[in-house]
Amino acid sequence: MKITQINNRINFTAISLNKKEHQQAEDTIAQMQINPAYESNAKNVLLQIFDKHIKKEASLKAKKVFGFTDVLQDMYLIFFKSLEQNKNNPYAINYIIDDINNFRPKEPLPQFNFKEIVVADKNKDLFWNNVVEDNLPKSASVMSKEEKKEYLEKFNALKKKTYLTSKQKAAIELKVKGLSYKEIAELTNCNQTNAAKNTKIALVKMQVRNNTLPPEYDKRVEEIIEILKPNVSANKIKKELINNPRLMVNDLNKILQNAVIISTELGIEPEKFITSCMNRTYVFDMTPTMVISNITKAGEGLNIPRENYLKAALTAPQLFSASPDTIISNVENISNSLNIPTPQYIQAALKVPYLFAQTPNCVINNVENSSKVLKINTEEYCKLALNSPALFYVKVTPEKIKNSAGALKLTDDEFIKLVRWQPTLILVTKEFLVEQFFQKAAAFDVTEEQFRKCIKMEPSLLPRKLDGLLENRANFCKLFKITKDEYKKIFLKTPSLITHIPENIYEKTQEGAKIFNLTFDEYKKISLKCPGILCRDPKTLYNNTEKTAELLNIDLDEYMPVAIKYPLLINMSPEKILDNVNENVRIFNKPKEEIVKLCLKQPQRFLLKPETVKRKYDIAEFNRAVRKINRTHERNSLDTLSDETLYLKILNDLIGKNYDSTVSYNSPKSETDKFIKKHAKDTIKLEIPNMAATEGFVNTMSEYSKKIAGKNIFEFIIV
Repeated sequence: MKITQINNRINFTAISLNKKEHQQAEDTIAQMQINPAYESNAKNVLLQIFDKHIKKEASLKAKKVFGFTDVLQDMYLIFFKSLEQNKNNPYAINYIIDDINNFRPKEPLPQFNFKEIVVADKNKDLFWNNVVEDNLPKSASVMSKEEKKEYLEKFNALKKKTYLTSKQKAAIELKVKGLSYKEIAELTNCNQTNAAKNTKIALVKMQVRNNTLPPEYDKRVEEIIEILKPNVSANKIKKELINNPRLMVNDLNKILQNAVIISTELGIEPEKFITSCMNRTYVFDMTPTMVISNITKAGEGLNIPRENYLKAALTAPQLFSASPDTIISNVENISNSLNIPTPQYIQAALKVPYLFAQTPNCVINNVENSSKVLKINTEEYCKLALNSPALFYVKVTPEKIKNSAGALKLTDDEFIKLVRWQPTLILVTKEFLVEQFFQKAAAFDVTEEQFRKCIKMEPSLLPRKLDGLLENRANFCKLFKITKDEYKKIFLKTPSLITHIPENIYEKTQEGAKIFNLTFDEYKKISLKCPGILCRDPKTLYNNTEKTAELLNIDLDEYMPVAIKYPLLINMSPEKILDNVNENVRIFNKPKEEIVKLCLKQPQRFLLKPETVKRKYDIAEFNRAVRKINRTHERNSLDTLSDETLYLKILNDLIGKNYDSTVSYNSPKSETDKFIKKHAKDTIKLEIPNMAATEGFVNTMSEYSKKIAGKNIFEFIIV
């Protein structure tokens, strides 16, 4: 019988520890075995390592079927029971993981009586999927109505609890009804081979979910663990047995012998090579000479040390079998097509080794399509991808942008802007983003809206580890002797501060005090007013201050006290300050020297954007016209109050002159609110001049009235 290897993805919900967690767990077990007195502490450490994995697995196993709390409790019991049973076993961690992964919630799911594998000739590569047809009814006519009903009920119960693609689901449903593969192919619009493949894959998935794989699998898994000793779970090995049937019959001792030869030549541990290749078990079919040659030639062709390419291959084991010529050709074609220096692309691929295995068409098409979604050109996208290499092959789709943006309550354009700044945001799931968002908002004691503003200013807050950020906060408060509430105010102004190492910030503050000829407390005070200063090099800040004085043609001694009083000036670029001054010159039609002197008296002018300066000036002109002030605006001053407050003052003047003399220009906001509520049912007509600020005044005051009285009570007559 001809064997057809099934290379498909199967939905395994299984606990697996990362390398760091696995090493920590093994070290803890070893300490416990050496020192029994450490057992209590060791169990607590192991529980901390396994805790999040158990909770995640429990939520998957309980989803839509059982109660989460019950499943979680059962899994904790299994963990402690397995730990107690295996605490003296050198492979305790692997056994604990297997015991947890083999757990089935509450009552077992419906069982199918599938035939066991029949090995007629050990010299032939027979595999259980070859006899899959014998496990399904040949025709619905051979069953009675009662048998058929019972069979379909069990089948449907199991099918609902197993992830199947639409094609697999359709194929298995038709096969259960007794249709041939030819008939299934016609009904599902595919060829007969694919119809058979979809049916077999569906059956394997259901058996894995139902834990009814033939006993040969478990036996083979035990043999692999005993002989090859891979650092992977039994479920992972079982998955590879399904994906690569040859592993069921390969000589394990020969595989081990080849692994030792390869590892010795490449200078790594055999266990490391074997564990890596458990993700691509077809590498075990290759000769040692071929594997060693592939690694050596690829390293030479890419002009990188063999050790570097070997490290990449251990992460992406398909590189052990990949042709060096193909790898080199792919790298050159991709870098040339995207106009990226080849060495830069190679360095990016070393960070994400799966890039070496990507075809040029796949990478180039993805870059072109993804750059359109992010609304940037391919050159800009490649710059992002060189920093986050997974972007070269991970598809950025409009759906992913929309889902992630919606999860964070941002617009698509706002999220795209964050991705351009922090590309890793597109590489994680929306569930991860939501979890991180709420977790960190709570940890930093800020509202959702406040934290949303923070991530707009510093998107790296989302992917960063919370423990590290909280440690930075604690150390900063300790070094600068401030409370958490004080730090919170600083954080809301400059969220990036929490991503910097506090000790480095403290050293910069000490250095800055010396450079600006201030005491530490004085420099600390101005830095906490403008926290952005803390993140920058003090020498650069001082040089910028000197340059600003030079551009404004004033003495540093005259400018420095103003900059110290308004530290935002220290943090602004000299060119930006000069632009603002020049805009003041244009708007007020005064010589630059006069404007500079005015700005030194009113430093806010240095800081305001040119359009803000213009708007404030228009409001001042509107104010004079409404109040019928005939004198010229000699001081050319700008009121830095909010637009709404300035408009309210003007409204109060109009109300006082026309309706209520107790309300005046300088009346508090509460008097305005009282008047609006009192006349909520009236229509208040007010005449105003037609000027640049008129539209802003009308819109702002109309909205304000709606906010206080629920409707706009004002009718503004423009004269």
